[in-house]
Amino acid sequence: MPSFAEIANRIYRKVIGADNTLQTDSHGITTTLNGSVAVATVESILSEAAACGEAFPPEKGSIAWRNEQQRQQVNLFGKPLLNIESGSARGALSAAMGLAMAGKRASCSLWSSDLANAQDLVRRAVGHHLPLVIHATSKALPLNGESHEDSDEGIHQLRDSGAFILYAQNVQEAIDFTLIARAVAEKALVPGIVIMDGHETASSPQQIELPSPELIENLVGNYADSIPVAEPAQQLVFGEERRRVPNWYSLDNPTLQGSYRDPYSFGLGTISHTKFFGALVQEILQDTFTGFAQLTGRNYSAVTYLGKKRAKKIIVCYGSITGRCNNISNQLKEIAVASIHLLAPFPAKTLHETLQNCSEAIILDRSESLLDEKPQLYREVLPLLSHNCKANSVIYGVGGLPVHDSDLVAAFKAPHHDDAIRVGVTPLPNNSNPKQQVLTDLLERNYPELGELGITGGRENNSHPSTPSNSQHTPMAVRHLGSDQDSGYQNLSRFWDQTGVLYRDGMESNQGIDPFAAVGHIPPLTSTFITTGCNTLPLLNPEQCTGCGKCWSNCPDSAIVAVSLSPTQLLEAGIKMGGADALRPHLSKLAKQMSLTINSGEAKELLEKSWDELMTHSPLPDERRTSAEDAISQLASNIGELPLIHTEPLFHHPERLKAQSGELLSIVVNPDSCKGCGICAELCKTESDTPALTMQEQSDEELDHAYKSWRVWEQLPDSSSTTIIDYGARPEISTLNATMLSRHASMAMAGGDSAEPGSGEKIAIRQLLGITEYHQQPMVHRLLENIDETHQKLLSGIREKLAVASHADDLSSLAEGLESVSSRQIDLSALAEKTANIESDGVNAEELKEWINLAERIRTERERIASGEHSLGRSRYSMVFAPGTAAAWAGTFPSNPFQVPVVIGSAGEVGALASGLIEGQLEQATEIHRILRKAKLLLKNGSLAERKATEQLVWGDLSRDELQQSPPLLLIGNDTTLGAESAGELIWLLNSRLPIKVIVLAEMDLGFSDTHSDARSELALTALSQRNAYVAQSSIAAPDHLNRVVRESLRHSGPALLRIYVPSPQRHGFNPEATIRQAELALNGHATPLFSYNPTADGVFGTRISLEGNPTESRSIAEWAISEERFSGQFTSLSNGQKSKAVELEEWLKLDTRAQNNKIPVFEEHAINPGFASRLGQLLEQWQMLQELAGIVTPFTEQVKREAESNISADHQREIDELNREHQEELQTLRNRLESEITQRITDQLVALTDSQSDPDQ
Repeated sequence: MPSFAEIANRIYRKVIGADNTLQTDSHGITTTLNGSVAVATVESILSEAAACGEAFPPEKGSIAWRNEQQRQQVNLFGKPLLNIESGSARGALSAAMGLAMAGKRASCSLWSSDLANAQDLVRRAVGHHLPLVIHATSKALPLNGESHEDSDEGIHQLRDSGAFILYAQNVQEAIDFTLIARAVAEKALVPGIVIMDGHETASSPQQIELPSPELIENLVGNYADSIPVAEPAQQLVFGEERRRVPNWYSLDNPTLQGSYRDPYSFGLGTISHTKFFGALVQEILQDTFTGFAQLTGRNYSAVTYLGKKRAKKIIVCYGSITGRCNNISNQLKEIAVASIHLLAPFPAKTLHETLQNCSEAIILDRSESLLDEKPQLYREVLPLLSHNCKANSVIYGVGGLPVHDSDLVAAFKAPHHDDAIRVGVTPLPNNSNPKQQVLTDLLERNYPELGELGITGGRENNSHPSTPSNSQHTPMAVRHLGSDQDSGYQNLSRFWDQTGVLYRDGMESNQGIDPFAAVGHIPPLTSTFITTGCNTLPLLNPEQCTGCGKCWSNCPDSAIVAVSLSPTQLLEAGIKMGGADALRPHLSKLAKQMSLTINSGEAKELLEKSWDELMTHSPLPDERRTSAEDAISQLASNIGELPLIHTEPLFHHPERLKAQSGELLSIVVNPDSCKGCGICAELCKTESDTPALTMQEQSDEELDHAYKSWRVWEQLPDSSSTTIIDYGARPEISTLNATMLSRHASMAMAGGDSAEPGSGEKIAIRQLLGITEYHQQPMVHRLLENIDETHQKLLSGIREKLAVASHADDLSSLAEGLESVSSRQIDLSALAEKTANIESDGVNAEELKEWINLAERIRTERERIASGEHSLGRSRYSMVFAPGTAAAWAGTFPSNPFQVPVVIGSAGEVGALASGLIEGQLEQATEIHRILRKAKLLLKNGSLAERKATEQLVWGDLSRDELQQSPPLLLIGNDTTLGAESAGELIWLLNSRLPIKVIVLAEMDLGFSDTHSDARSELALTALSQRNAYVAQSSIAAPDHLNRVVRESLRHSGPALLRIYVPSPQRHGFNPEATIRQAELALNGHATPLFSYNPTADGVFGTRISLEGNPTESRSIAEWAISEERFSGQFTSLSNGQKSKAVELEEWLKLDTRAQNNKIPVFEEHAINPGFASRLGQLLEQWQMLQELAGIVTPFTEQVKREAESNISADHQREIDELNREHQEELQTLRNRLESEITQRITDQLVALTDSQSDPDQ
């Protein structure tokens, strides 16, 4: 069903027409549209082209233009609408500049923060005199984080760019300023920027009047028309006439633009631009305002005065806040409003005339000066006021802070103040929470002026406390984090007590101003305190569970976890929970009995049944039995809620090999993290006709049971490494499922975030982090073993040297040094200081000090690596997120689901950020190896020069094993932020030696807005060309393959790129429980074929490519596409008239282009859009290419086979011919010999006969 905006657009098109014949109606039509759609609609009528760039969140103006281009295809002047897609905001602006240079009327829509980042390009557009109109929606610049809300810091940065800037206060003004800016830009040859607020204009539906054809013709005109040139400067450049939009980049008039200039030409050119072009903008603007008013009756000027004439108190403002200020001024009567429409060039003269009679000016600005200066608008207005006029600076809405009318009224009524006041902010709120109040009191003592920085209107707090989590339970994972002594920025307890609870209870508006807010860091694992609050939970039936592991490995929210323990381990854990020590003497017998009692269910049932069986066969005396049964009751209370499952891989199979070697599986659900996506239950259905997990509506009883089971699981030991290895070795068990049986792997990412239910991104990242954690832990243990061994050797050497000191002449120096230490336990650093003055022939004091210092440094490093300040130890890896949907849920304040360092980067530069971070991270890792190498040289009596040389060690000097022990950095983003926007940096990273593992979360959007190839879907293939990086493409539907390629990438000491397909239920259009199924459909259709390339493998390029893991039997790729709502528009029901031309998609793809044009690709009685079908074909071509690269299927294989067969056949024929020839020769030889023998024999007979006849005696 079309939206209201689409209907309005169609009506508008019908009214004004879409051909060269303009309607003569002098009035536009009235409708309701939001600002983004309205401006895009008008631009699609006026302009020929727009440049759109990828942004997060997506910029709505660009989306609206794309929709209009697809819907209408031509503008008012009959020209086709052109859309240029770019991977970044800077790219979009550059494309728009190129269009304008080539003589096209072009526009570009960007966030103001992105436009500020492209200020150099805006200046280039100014210098090239491009009549370009840029539309910007207000968005805050990043500071200690990102915000998608309105703020004007970026806009003020643009005011010196040389472009003129119009700021619209509502949707109608945004439309009108689009026409005005277009007219001014094309007359002055200076680019213009039209700005509107985000929430109150760009996204706000408002009643508007769209421009009529007559207005467009009279005010703007056709961009290809020739117009008379009035300005003398332009006459010199162009002559008497010029094209309305000059074609600066012309094949007919070739010139060189953008040259490198010497100081004279550059400086004089800048001054000349100001004089002959920039200086005329204000005059042209005023003329255009006047002409627009004559045509429409709507009066605009650089500054608009609203309210009582000659008012003594005037509010100076701009943007959408103007309407609210005007309403307030009407209520207060004594206040007027001066609304600024033109921010650049700043209308100083007009504003001076407006303010010359006022006694107080209230200057509103939506930007915060970070160096405690007055805001920029205040600084520009202040010199315009008379010396009797007081100026008050009021800052509102920074970063999207809510602004209430009552707050504005309070600010307007406030007495004169020297410092700026912030509207709607209570800097030092009164808190009922004692820990929050402690911070407030401390700040008030040290910064007494803080209380005067903000003002509110005495309104009641509209925030209502939310229902707290039913758990009322501090997660075990975070109980050891933080302490009262450590209240720094990284302390979880401090953060949650002062900030987190406000968000949990819906009271975030009660926050005040404090240094922690300025820093903006979120301590680890804050998301574990957050309750997602779903209505359904998976219910486990232990008797039906097979222990396949799919549920706990594919849960996106870490809400389902498992543990495998022997009965002995389980009993010991339960006893440690308290109250069951009397059971210790019977623990081994009870554990043995539990192994014999097959009864999947709650632990309480198994305990009681096993105990009864044990007492039946081995009864205890009454007095001992009473205490033991009391202990059994307590043990059942401790662990009784835990479900225990006897499974084939973990219990029955080991028991058959060895008695009492089986382990009990337990699967529990965290109600605080579960979002009820149903993936676990859906996967369980595929395993059995009677699934062990089913989704059930929450009941108080089931919820309480789930909480109790989870709390028991938190206190249990982890599954052993041996168990995980043996479990993963079974053919029916995925190695990834076995990995995620580890507590450290399964909880590498906590739940409690804001991601959608069933998120494919979360499944992939959770599995990725679980594998990484499991892989890195042995590396850390190996490093710690090396550290411990070296440390012990150093300590032994120190003892030996101190023993020598007992014979030293200067033993008194050592004694005095030791006596001065107050503690009975002396540490090595103190010992080094106290032994510095020893002098003896037997002891070198400096050498002893070196030994002691090294030992102390090693001990300190060991402590940091093993435990650290918060018992987490040194992180085994680190993470950087590029902007995108994953970053949105991973880094939304105040939630942090990670326990490693994480940075959310900026688009386009995130690769460079990661390279800087990893260098610092590698330096930290290198330091411990410097110390170890130096210590080993000391132990081997290495020379002083050798020991000093270790201080120059850099990470490039480390061995492969030492690099393996260094934490890798995971750079996570999507195809757009890492492929399009950061392509150059990505290629550089992949050719470096840096251990950065790039994780590309692919959604397979495929650029279906056109039929051209989309480089984003070929990112992994592009990475293959770098040859020295590990590259793989995987899927959450292939857990074994994903596990293998992640481990291989981590073992590779250099860079790696992994592209993982991650379906999204909300964005792609399917039910949350079907996420894994969608990934399977894409895999089976070869939309996302699996492959890996290991540059260190034996052989040549092609032999290093592995296609292992791909399905042996493929299905139609259309089966995947048709199952997702996002592609529904590409499939239509096949009509009777189309059936004669219908061809199955796979057959259609084999046809040549001419044949394809005469046929219709179909799938299951659905016709497929030919352009879409071609894109599906391009995906299949990638699969074909991979097979060719790997040497499995190539056009050369058959050719080589035919040539080989031909060669073999020819050789065989030659052999046969040779044998025939030899045979004939042998026959001929034999024949000749026989003939010779016969002839000789006959001759002999004839001779004998002749002789006998001639003898007379015979």
